[in-house]
Amino acid sequence: MEDDGLRDARNFIAGTIIGGLTGALVALLYAPQSGRRTRRRIISKAEELTEAAGDSLEDVAHDARRVARRAAKDARRLADRASTAADGTGEKLAEAVDKGRQVLKK
Repeated sequence: MEDDGLRDARNFIAGTIIGGLTGALVALLYAPQSGRRTRRRIISKAEELTEAAGDSLEDVAHDARRVARRAAKDARRLADRASTAADGTGEKLAEAVDKGRQVLKK
């Protein structure tokens, strides 16, 4: 479930960044300004969006590490449960075999 949420968040962030870049570029290109001023604004916006994208990617990476740690912890806990259940089953099987041997000896 977390994996789907993380993927959705990543897609949302990527869409937001791409949409923002596209919108900013179109707005700047169609604005009635000189070419030099437009280029400066494009560069400025690109730098702002690059910084925002970096911050968003750091957040996503942090969330991914947190989810990975939780998944590893859950996997260890499930492995311990399975091991305990298997040990209990083995003991019960050994007891049943012993009882069967005793019945056969009579």
